[in-house]
Amino acid sequence: ICREFAAADPRVRYFRNPTNVGAHPNFNLAFNRSRGRYFKWLAHDDLLHPDYLQRCVAVLDADPGVALCQADLAAIDESGQPVGVVPWRLEAACSADPVRRFAAILLERHNCYDFMGVIRRDILAQAPLKSFHGGDRTLLAHVATLGRFEHVREPLMTIRDHANRYTRSTTRPAERAKWHDARNTSRFSFPHWSLYGSFWEIVGKMPTGLSDKLRASGVLLAWWFVNWNGV
Repeated sequence: ICREFAAADPRVRYFRNPTNVGAHPNFNLAFNRSRGRYFKWLAHDDLLHPDYLQRCVAVLDADPGVALCQADLAAIDESGQPVGVVPWRLEAACSADPVRRFAAILLERHNCYDFMGVIRRDILAQAPLKSFHGGDRTLLAHVATLGRFEHVREPLMTIRDHANRYTRSTTRPAERAKWHDARNTSRFSFPHWSLYGSFWEIVGKMPTGLSDKLRASGVLLAWWFVNWNGV
């Protein structure tokens, strides 16, 4: 299917890895091959409304302070039947305050699907995707320190919930580590500590003054006391 599209339309470029490198190296390869002003990942089992890109790009074009734009998500099951609209919980990520945006990503319960939004390529280049469970959350946290999020309040992206999706079929830490990066062969994995360490790296790189970095450090202390992180 990909080769057929690439043969018919010069805008489509198809690259195949000689071996299965895992999800995150492949995600990063797709980004490194990209050339546009904006970038978007899309999972193989999800769908986009025909107006999705136009609506999100219009938001980014209108305001250079917006780093990322996502739309409401409609959910379907494995046979394509509607399940409902997924609530968006990151209103605070639209704030002009970078620490408040950072706190929203860390402290609010959310599904990380803003990771699949339309993102400015120059900003995404500063926030590489880490190869561990939770790498999408660290990427969003990093993007949030560099610019605002915006949201199109219409269900223009459809996500598919089924038994074989990663979050349902891969539950053991070692299996998840290998799924994210095929080079991981260890029986032991500590993604929680990798996640927390990456958050500290982001705070150190925040393009703000000392007072904001101290406020962000307070967010990292609060992180242990929400969403069962301490447990």
